[in-house]
Amino acid sequence: MKFFTLFILLFIFYQNICLAQLYENYIEGNVSDAVSGEAIPNANVYLSNTGWGSTTNSKGYFKIKNVYPAIYQLVVSMFGYKTQTQELDFTKKSTRFINIKLIPQEIKLDEIAVMEKRPDEWQSDLKKFKELFLGKSHFAKECEIENELYINFRRDNNCLMAECNQPLIIKNNALGFRIKCNLINFSYNQKLSHLRYNIYPLFEELETQNNETKKTWEENRKLAYKSSLEYFLTVFANNTFMQEQFKVYKNSDLYTHNKLFRDPVLSSEDYFQQEHGSKIRYLQFDNYLEIKYTGAGIVEEYENKKIISWIKLVSYFALIDEDGMPLDNSSLLTYGYWSQLGVADLMPRYYFSNKSILK
Repeated sequence: MKFFTLFILLFIFYQNICLAQLYENYIEGNVSDAVSGEAIPNANVYLSNTGWGSTTNSKGYFKIKNVYPAIYQLVVSMFGYKTQTQELDFTKKSTRFINIKLIPQEIKLDEIAVMEKRPDEWQSDLKKFKELFLGKSHFAKECEIENELYINFRRDNNCLMAECNQPLIIKNNALGFRIKCNLINFSYNQKLSHLRYNIYPLFEELETQNNETKKTWEENRKLAYKSSLEYFLTVFANNTFMQEQFKVYKNSDLYTHNKLFRDPVLSSEDYFQQEHGSKIRYLQFDNYLEIKYTGAGIVEEYENKKIISWIKLVSYFALIDEDGMPLDNSSLLTYGYWSQLGVADLMPRYYFSNKSILK
């Protein structure tokens, strides 16, 4: 018994050392004005779609520590400047020092004017925007955009467009996150039912002393992740999708359940190609993949609705990293259940990398 206890303690100690080494990656640098050369304090610097971020000090200096090894988009934003992004590869142990020069951007007076009461047309556009942007899931009902009055809308024929000159602040009471979200573009073509938007979100965990609330948040996070496209791609890339309660079919047509037009996928080995020495995989398939999640929890939430989604490649292939995450989310088109999800169901990338959600 003593030997077994000692073994466990040594194992935990060794595991902690490995995790500490795993997170030795960090990035630091300075942010300055590209014209004047002066340091920019209070600029937001973060890795998009994660919880890793920082704010520059009075000298324009920042540092982001303990970064999980992966490829990220570094985002630097500040009111009055153009948002700047840069791809960073942390797949190997890495430390970086970079100098970032932001380009001043003219802000028109009418873009910063906010009325206490918006007109009815704006209210109607906001309602549609929230339905599309936050999504239609149960979690969306528990989300609020704290600075929604700063959103401006415009219409061009059948297209609704939205813009905001500051990060949207989204409080997700279902998952326990506050999200600072840079909205780069948003457009919805009502005639074609085509939605496209590009965001750079930063996640911050909400605080609570209520243990029941903490438990609910954690359960909802697991639910949101396990029924997500990102999780499916992870287990599909690892060929464990059947054990994780996903049923997959190869379809020649969309929204069809006719057995003559679809074949069950029993293994994902033929769907991925990998160059020698590279951890990046190429996902390739023809037409559509139909994916049905049969796990517990999500089905009860949506009662009798079938949790079925379809995915289609935009081009010949999609790049998937070693954790099963797409390097470019726009490389896949989604239909069905996944197409109805929005920011309300969004989880930080690699949130569960060192947490077991499979038990």
